[in-house]
Amino acid sequence: KQAIATQEKNKVLKSLAGTIAHEMRNPLSQIYGSLYMIEQQLPQLSHNQYVKGAHQVIQNGLQVIDITMDAINEKPINKENFKIISAQNLVAETLKGYAYSDIDQAKKISYKGDDFKLHADTVMLKYVLYNLIGNALYYVKTLPDAEIVISLCSESHQIEVRDTGPGV
Repeated sequence: KQAIATQEKNKVLKSLAGTIAHEMRNPLSQIYGSLYMIEQQLPQLSHNQYVKGAHQVIQNGLQVIDITMDAINEKPINKENFKIISAQNLVAETLKGYAYSDIDQAKKISYKGDDFKLHADTVMLKYVLYNLIGNALYYVKTLPDAEIVISLCSESHQIEVRDTGPGV
């Protein structure tokens, strides 16, 4: 009976995840379409950094939905999205693109260390870093002197996230 209940629960969760994914894809697609139409009317906006950033955020959002659905459906990671990237650029882009609730949150985070190259999916790693940053910010929000440091460890090819919060 326990196994059947677990299977039913997983079936319901997969269905819910599919519904959420569908509901998230629709507005992202509508925003993409509206942005495209605006660019058609005002071609000079195609080179605007904010417009380019909006396109990248939409693309990343759709890819995160795909990653999440693949994980739920237990599909293997798609290595076609892997490329050689700079760890330093990845971290800088992640910190720039993170949805901070206020300027004080952004001031709590810094990064250090030497750059190195890695073979990875940029969106997938940003997704992981967003989760680590979000968790750290949640636990340091009431600590005025708390900080979060992302270290690039070039010798071991690791990206480390540490905070001065209360710990587990």
